[in-house]
Amino acid sequence: MKTLRYTMCMGLLLSLMLFSGCEDELNVINENQPDTERVLKTAEDAKSVVDGSMAAWFEGTNGYNVLIFNLAADQITTTNAWRSFWNFAKEPRVAFDNTTISREKIHLEDIWEDMYGAITSANDVLKVISSGKTDMGDDQAAYEAAAYFVKGLGHAILATCIDQAFIIEIDSEVEDLELKPYAEVIEAAMTNFDKAIQLCGSNTFTLNAAFINGITVDNVLLGQLANSMAARYSVAVARTASENNAVNWSKVLSYAQNGIEADIMPVNGGENSLWFAAGTGFAWFGPDMRVDQRILNMLDPNQPLMHPLEGAAPLVESDDSRAETYLQWQDNFGWLKPERGRELFSSYTYVKYGNTDEGDGVIPLFEHYENDLLKAEAMIRTSGPDADAAALINKSRVANGNLAALTGDESQEDMLEALFYERELELMLTTLGLGWSDMRRRDMLQAGTMLHLPIPAKELGVLQMPLYTFTPGQEGTASGANAWK
Repeated sequence: MKTLRYTMCMGLLLSLMLFSGCEDELNVINENQPDTERVLKTAEDAKSVVDGSMAAWFEGTNGYNVLIFNLAADQITTTNAWRSFWNFAKEPRVAFDNTTISREKIHLEDIWEDMYGAITSANDVLKVISSGKTDMGDDQAAYEAAAYFVKGLGHAILATCIDQAFIIEIDSEVEDLELKPYAEVIEAAMTNFDKAIQLCGSNTFTLNAAFINGITVDNVLLGQLANSMAARYSVAVARTASENNAVNWSKVLSYAQNGIEADIMPVNGGENSLWFAAGTGFAWFGPDMRVDQRILNMLDPNQPLMHPLEGAAPLVESDDSRAETYLQWQDNFGWLKPERGRELFSSYTYVKYGNTDEGDGVIPLFEHYENDLLKAEAMIRTSGPDADAAALINKSRVANGNLAALTGDESQEDMLEALFYERELELMLTTLGLGWSDMRRRDMLQAGTMLHLPIPAKELGVLQMPLYTFTPGQEGTASGANAWK
């Protein structure tokens, strides 16, 4: 368990070093196994660790690794072999290379290590709070709530993306940890979200400005965000349409009804900051990350589902205004390589968020459209389509797309189709795995596409477990039963 132990022990030190600038003050005898109470000796130390754990979670869900899921969902396409991106776009699908020498391992290792770094740092703060040895004063409830929130986020990502993981609590001993299936890991995430929500509802506080870069987070906003995140991951964890149908949609509705009311858009800290959406920026850059023909065909049914092997696809013609405001046509194929398959080409880039690659503007953490659409979906799945659900979908459909408003008289199938159309256009590249999980929970992924990732090879070696992955046509990959093509 050396790798996980290292992550658990170093999460605390890295948070302090990166976010409080107090590395010179640390007096740690064994830097690999610092004593939590010695390092977190003041309230400011604990606050810095919580702030750092949130930033680590953001980096782990908005780095380059976000792109592999958009590629697997056929939202974007590429022939770029850097970081093995091309492997996730290939058709037919290929297995994830889960070895210690693969180039694509970095995506999986980043998720695993960033999530456990965030979780264990949050646990360190909860540990010193429960011991009473670090006086948090009037800020105790604030940072207890924030720590539970981060723990919920970390476990939620692990459950959504990986087939099994460890559930780490305050009193967990590394030697006693056991791998749990994703269904149990998501339950642990929800328990932590619920604890954060309860603390936010019974206390009044404001967190450090560094907790979410550029945003003032008080107990009301943190409670709303915890509800929205709980709604998001209650749904995103489903691997199949059958599992999606089994989601507790009444609970999702309750979470979403108490969720955010406005966009949560942190300030872009630039490429030297953890508050930097590297994946979104790389896709905006555009020479080798293009919008997939699936999305173009959704906007314009006359578009081919596969890019022509000769010449270029026709220009998109659509009644949806976002074909012009969110997409940008390129007059060349950039760095796309024809020898790797012109069927993977595209002439469009996704530019909704502008040039985040240069550290400009704001970056998405949670858009209010997502919460509205979660609420609408829960309403449709619990009570059927109606005018209230239609109004929530129309917020983006009409305001951003200038499309005809839904009335509520549509069938459930048609209203859900309109809802997922909005999720595709509005939420692409907002965070790790949304489009992929939406396709996954409708059985729409291409046959052989990964339903989840394995435990990293490096960790398996430490655990003395055999290497494994998910091979197309076998368990852990999409059946293609309702594949989009």
